[in-house]
Amino acid sequence: MSWAAEHPEPVYPTWVEWFRQMEIAPLEQKCFHSWLLEPIPADIAEKLGIEPKR
Repeated sequence: MSWAAEHPEPVYPTWVEWFRQMEIAPLEQKCFHSWLLEPIPADIAEKLGIEPKR
């Protein structure tokens, strides 16, 4: 348990957060797909060069 506490799994931003940061599209609409609110999977985030949240 102590190792897990010292080495937490990385958490990546959600798709919405990343899109907003990249200014890819205006996300002011009230209708979102639920996957936009999910964190970006680690393998995809690594390929996109996205750093985990601290």
